[in-house]
Amino acid sequence: MRVCIVYDTKRGSTKQIVDWMVEELAGHGTRVFRVDDVGSLRDCDLIIVGAPVYFEAPLGSVLRFLEENSERLRDKVFAVFIVCTVPRSLYGYARLKYLKPMLNRIKGKIIDTLIVRGWFKNPPESSRREVKDWVRDLIARLEEKG
Repeated sequence: MRVCIVYDTKRGSTKQIVDWMVEELAGHGTRVFRVDDVGSLRDCDLIIVGAPVYFEAPLGSVLRFLEENSERLRDKVFAVFIVCTVPRSLYGYARLKYLKPMLNRIKGKIIDTLIVRGWFKNPPESSRREVKDWVRDLIARLEEKG
């Protein structure tokens, strides 16, 4: 299974999350792209797209990437994540305000989403475990479907 991760970052937390994903995806032919440097996604079985949230919206570069490539990627399978500092009690708000603009730009099949609580200094171990568990679950579900 080939997994491609497309993301952007501003201060490094989204990059850290992508690094955790790559650790978990060892052996899956994973390719990682910043949104301004995306290579071919043609042979990707799963495209994971991630963005940090700034000023109440996902980073504009990721939204532009999704908008500009929506037709070309319409037959692809996606998982989407955001990084934001809202508490878990506001994840419903975050889904509507932050995830929805990304999801609305994807014409392919979206199999799952994840909200990762951002940090200001050191990444919490709980976030690392949450990200790795999410990726492991995504792969397991896709491999089951064959």
